[in-house]
Amino acid sequence: LAEKSIRRFTEEQFHAIDLIQENPRVLFKGPAGTGKSLLAIEAAKRAVRARQSVALICFNSLLGTWLKRETAGIAAEARELGVSFFAGTAASLMLAVSRKEVPANASSSFWEIELPGYATDALLSGKATASPFDMLVVDEAQDLLSDSVLDVFELITAGGLASGRWALFGDFERQAIYANADAQPGLDRLKSRTNSTYTVYPLRINCRNSKSIADAVTLASGLVPGYSRVLADAEAADVEPVFYRNAAHQVDQLGAILKRLARKFPADQIVVLSMRADAASCAASAGQTFDEAHLVPFRAEPAAGHSVRYASVHAFKGLESAAIVLTDIEGIDDDQARSLIYVGMTRARLALVLLMADRVRKRYDALLMEGYKATRRERQS
Repeated sequence: LAEKSIRRFTEEQFHAIDLIQENPRVLFKGPAGTGKSLLAIEAAKRAVRARQSVALICFNSLLGTWLKRETAGIAAEARELGVSFFAGTAASLMLAVSRKEVPANASSSFWEIELPGYATDALLSGKATASPFDMLVVDEAQDLLSDSVLDVFELITAGGLASGRWALFGDFERQAIYANADAQPGLDRLKSRTNSTYTVYPLRINCRNSKSIADAVTLASGLVPGYSRVLADAEAADVEPVFYRNAAHQVDQLGAILKRLARKFPADQIVVLSMRADAASCAASAGQTFDEAHLVPFRAEPAAGHSVRYASVHAFKGLESAAIVLTDIEGIDDDQARSLIYVGMTRARLALVLLMADRVRKRYDALLMEGYKATRRERQS
């Protein structure tokens, strides 16, 4: 019932998409949990039903797989109407457009510079496998506003960025966690290329997290302005901080946490996230089957049987789960660490556990107090 309630609430925000009918270019800005991915899907669906060709893209691989699966019905409608539709990552679109293969051991330079260059060349030369789309929809846009990718957006959007139709959805406050944690340069590039010929629509209503999780996110991340409302009314346990002394103790704590969560949630609704890469994470190093759950690397498809999936925060960005255990929190002082914690915390809908090193305890308490003071100042202003 709680899950259905949260899904229903996102429908209340679909009025935001109505702006696209009057405004061909809209930048939707909002913190995590404000329904951006579902709104992006709705925007794509409405465009297809208006017989427009649509590209719905994102940065993250797992999110791209999820978008493709969630829009299978839209893709079928597009085929019936005879219009082009693409859903997936920007990288997969560029690979298709340029007809390039991913080289063995591809470096970051390939993905960030070479591949966008190949796609741009193919589009300029008329050798691309796809024509410009009538409508470009970008989810997690804060991760895709580099100059090289914007070059591709210019050419893949009919009319270009300044005159074409597009809807960009992004969190420009704390979710830019990849190569550059500062999203402002990307916004500046977008303004420059479009002469600011777009409408900005703020999203501040949280329709994902329980109130206790939304409150914890606001305090721990210093989110100002915070959420204007939290729509979910489902009962949920308070956010639980758990501290560990060393690596072995963290594994023991994780086992106990999973045992408790298994009493309330099926295994496929529990995800263990790490501040580290998969191979270096607590879940991977555990290398064992706990009584209640076998830990397996996260894949886009649901886990089988009693398997609890694990992933890095980077890999899971844009997705969500009923219960999240965020592990390997060794420090929370620098901007990158705080951004990762923010992204990890906001993945949880109903239950959230934070596994933190003992030395982080005082700093975590101080962050909550700082967040409380900032929130109080915002309310008084």
